[in-house]
Amino acid sequence: MPNRAGMRWVLVAVGLLASLTCGASALSAAEVAIRAGAHKGFARIVFDLPEKVDYTARLQGQDLQIDFEQALSADLAPIKRHLFRYVDSSSLEDDGKRLRLRLLKPVTLREQWIEKSLVVDLVDGQAGGEAGLPKVTVRGGEHAGHS
Repeated sequence: MPNRAGMRWVLVAVGLLASLTCGASALSAAEVAIRAGAHKGFARIVFDLPEKVDYTARLQGQDLQIDFEQALSADLAPIKRHLFRYVDSSSLEDDGKRLRLRLLKPVTLREQWIEKSLVVDLVDGQAGGEAGLPKVTVRGGEHAGHS
């Protein structure tokens, strides 16, 4: 029969092994396929996710940052290959929870879910107006007999 000190080490080793195994599965990143394409007036990035996840996308100067609730594992090559007129560089950061894109030109964001795919469009143009539409000036005033 093993002595108490030997049993204690066995229990510690089993506990450590169990915590490492459970921790590894909890920390594993979701495999995500990324599709990208340039279109007239915009570029599109599609994240084919195993399930919908919460995310936040924001533009900060020339950087687009997308923060995901869950870590992702993805090949970013389609972004570089197809969006070379829009994106200078791309990287996964924060253990796969953040995608950062360094942009080459001003864009506005358009986002939507299509089933389990997150679609992010980089629309040509500055924030505050739709790309390709002319800006108009609107004047207001009061005129007798008009409402």
